Parts: sequence; structure tokens; C-alpha cells
Amino acid sequence: KGVPPEFVRAVARSVRLGYGRPSLFNDDVTVEALVRKGVEPEDARDYAPLGCVEVMLPGRSAYRTMGMQMNLPKVLELVINRGRCPVTGDVVWEDVPADFATFDEMVAAYHGRVQSIVTDAAEIIREDERVEADAFPRPWLTLLSHGGTEDGRDITEGQPKYDPVGVTLQGVADVANSLYVIKRLVFDEARISLPELRQVLADDWEGHQVLRQEVVSRMPRFGQGREEVDSIARDEAAHYAACFENERTEYGGRFWPMIFGVATGMLHRAVPMTGAMASGRRHGDMLAASLQPSPMGRRGAPTELLSSVAAIDFTDFPGGVSNVQDIDPTHFQGEHGLELLAGLITGFWAQGGMELSLNMLDEETLRKAQANPVEYDHLMVRIFGLSARFVCLADDLQETIIDRVAAASRAGS
Repeated sequence: KGVPPEFVRAVARSVRLGYGRPSLFNDDVTVEALVRKGVEPEDARDYAPLGCVEVMLPGRSAYRTMGMQMNLPKVLELVINRGRCPVTGDVVWEDVPADFATFDEMVAAYHGRVQSIVTDAAEIIREDERVEADAFPRPWLTLLSHGGTEDGRDITEGQPKYDPVGVTLQGVADVANSLYVIKRLVFDEARISLPELRQVLADDWEGHQVLRQEVVSRMPRFGQGREEVDSIARDEAAHYAACFENERTEYGGRFWPMIFGVATGMLHRAVPMTGAMASGRRHGDMLAASLQPSPMGRRGAPTELLSSVAAIDFTDFPGGVSNVQDIDPTHFQGEHGLELLAGLITGFWAQGGMELSLNMLDEETLRKAQANPVEYDHLMVRIFGLSARFVCLADDLQETIIDRVAAASRAGS
């Protein structure tokens, strides 16, 4: 709060250049999130992003980020399929019922599985901490931490003032879209039973094109600013964060939830371990990265998109979030466009946004870069947390970026 408008315009002017930087962080939200986890306010105000967007306290905290990744769509998939993985055929749980009387009953069962995974993961992380000091000591990091030389303990064995471990959530858009479809089609309108939906997904939507088009093209989706879906995303994020409230690290620290999705299933033409989903996604289609909307279906205009993101309470996520959004640069040309972009940024902060990174690129430019890499050697894109020269990326990752940018150009249409 209170940032001078001329500074915001200067930042917007830099963002509009389209180099994948800078990253924008909201101190109001980030500091509050850290204080809620027991960080002293003066330490919280000294936070910094480590690597990409992970939040750490320089010299005062351990460096452990992304200690685990939770793929929520996969957990939901297992519950829908009675504990069996439709991709591998493995049975993970044998006690999942074939059907549920209500949507709330199904969500409770699914949330219970999320909690059980978190409980197991927290113990695995603690065991990792117990052996890390002997297996992988960090003497140089220890010397650079406050008290590192005086205490005579390595940074890996609880030496810093704070011992957080970042724990990552992914699949926000995909799980919100899927839960909305299940709630509406199976429980509210009773147009299809859960066993019938299970068969549709086993068919990978083959033979069900009419229903799939309705789901993808005519139902509300995350990224359109629709409360009926955004509220599900908000609840899913809140539940994930709450699962760690009673857990502690090996040295008494708190787990810091994050939203940061990085997986091969988010790459073009990759075949992820997550099968077909109620959202209309087929096995082999990309999963939405971090806080991005699904690459399939209509996304909203930039204001609607960021309203969906801001529906989440980011004070639950002190570990940091990756909010890379692809925006059509034609919306923000000239002095009027600059004012619009500055307003978009300040409006997102006012809604409680925590982090924002914008790709201001168009598909035509990226295709030209593919055809003439020498001429476009300078072109930078933001991928998830890092920025990279577009022409140096692997072909499948280039296509992933192009798919995202092309979808952004259709926003609001």
C-alpha cells in the first residue's frame, strides 16, 4: 500500500517490454503470511525470493524449498476410480467406495486422502532432515547464516533461527474445473452417475464429444472470474494449507505451503501420469501450471483471470507462489495501455494477490523466432519461475509456451 503511482507506471513500462521480468511481489500479503507462521515481523520484512519465487529469510532460515509436490488432480482421480490408477492399473487404496450419496461426501473422502498423503510426506521430510547433516552438510551456507560460526552446527541440523520446509501444491485450475463439473453434472443435475463418469474418463472422452464440448466450452472455468469455480479453487488451496497446520519439521519449524507447479505433465506432447479428467482434459493433454488457467477452453480477460487467482487466500502460502500469466500485449499499447497495465497490477494487489509475472508476447513473434533463431536470440520468456531465451528452449517447451500465448490472445472472445 502507498506505492507512488509513478513507480507503478515505471514497473509497468518494464513489464511491457516482454522480457519475462521483473517479478512483482506484494509485501503486504507476503509479510502477513510469514508472521502467521511465527516469523518475527522484522525478519518477515527482510524476506527475499530464492531461485524462482520461493520465499526465504536470508541468513535466518534453512534453504529447503519444494520439499514435496502434491498433484491434487491425481488424488481426485484415484478417489473417482475407487483407489485404482487408470494409467498404470495399480491399486493405491482398496477401501474407496464406488459411489457417494452427495458431493460433500465425495469431497470429504477426497480431502481425507489428501490429508493422509500430507501426513506420510511430512514424516518422510523429517527423516530426510535427520540424515541430511551427515550425508549432505552445507558448510558455506552455514558460514553465511546468522550464528553459523558461533553455534558450531551445520545449517542442515537446525542451526538457523527458522527451519521451514516449502511444500508445493499443483493442479489448482484442473482440480477446480473437475470438481465443478462433477458437482453440476453428477450431483446437482443428476445427468450422469459417478460410475458413468468413471467410464467416460476410462474412454478418454472418446465417443462423448458432445458432452466434452459442453464441459470445455460452455461451463464456467477457473480463469474466467466465475465465483462458482473460484470458490472451489479457494477451498482446495485452503484445505491443502490446513493439512500442514499440526505438522512440524524435524527441528520444530513450520511447513510453508507453496503454489508452484513444475512437472513433465505440463509440457507439450508429454504423457503425464494423470489420466483423463472431468474437466474435459484427455490423457496426454497438458496440466495447467501453477496458477495458470487450463490451456483448453475459454479464459477470461486479464481482469477476470487475475480475479480468479486472487480468490485464493495467499496468507496461507508463505512459501511463495508462481503466478506466471500470458497476456496479449495488444491490450496495453501506448500511454493509455500503460495506464491500463498499471491499473491491472494495482487492482490485483488490492484483491490480495501475492506475486505476478507477465509474459507480454504474441504467437506470431514466437513463430518467427522458431524460424529465425539468430534474429530473435534476445527474446526472453517467463516459464514458471525462471526466465529463459526462447530460442534455446527444447522444441516441446517452445510449443508449450506458444500454446499458452495463443490461448491468451483468445481471452474474452
